[in-house]
Amino acid sequence: MITKSDIKLKDVCNIIMGQSPESSSYNQQGIGIPFFQGCSDFGEIHPSIRTYCSNPKKKANVDDILISVRAPIGTMNIADRESCIGRGIAAITPLETADKGFVYYLLQFNKGYLQSQGTGSTFKAIGKTALENMPVPNIPLKRQKAIGTEFRLIDRVLANQRRQLTLLDDSVKSRFIEMFGDPVLNPKA
Repeated sequence: MITKSDIKLKDVCNIIMGQSPESSSYNQQGIGIPFFQGCSDFGEIHPSIRTYCSNPKKKANVDDILISVRAPIGTMNIADRESCIGRGIAAITPLETADKGFVYYLLQFNKGYLQSQGTGSTFKAIGKTALENMPVPNIPLKRQKAIGTEFRLIDRVLANQRRQLTLLDDSVKSRFIEMFGDPVLNPKA
């Protein structure tokens, strides 16, 4: 819900839209800086390096929020190093008046809004204007930091729960095999 007191993302962040460099500057030999083209390069928190670029056009800095601006819109990661960003990604740098954690979770919360701003017939994409004009609640920095901290703690708890569920699932599978044998080979049948 947009209110009269809201400001816009461009008022609290620098936004750099990615641009594809010359394909002749791509390499897998580690020459230059990592090159991220879209969310297919994203990991759980930080992108995974598959390609490097020796002549970048647009760069993201360490700790920038990376957001996919097409196919799909709104997937996010955090840059853990300086990197070249292609046209499928935007880099968002909160200014001193905004907390990075707050902006990150606000972008997550507004993923549906950003997707609704997408245009295109083959696949949806958003431009800089859509990102710049995303509404941001005009709240004090101290409160932003508190909100960002609360959501980081919630994320950690959820990540721990997912790990525990994976371990439990693995345990159940191994106990099943101990008790009943391999379901394919089934030597205990």
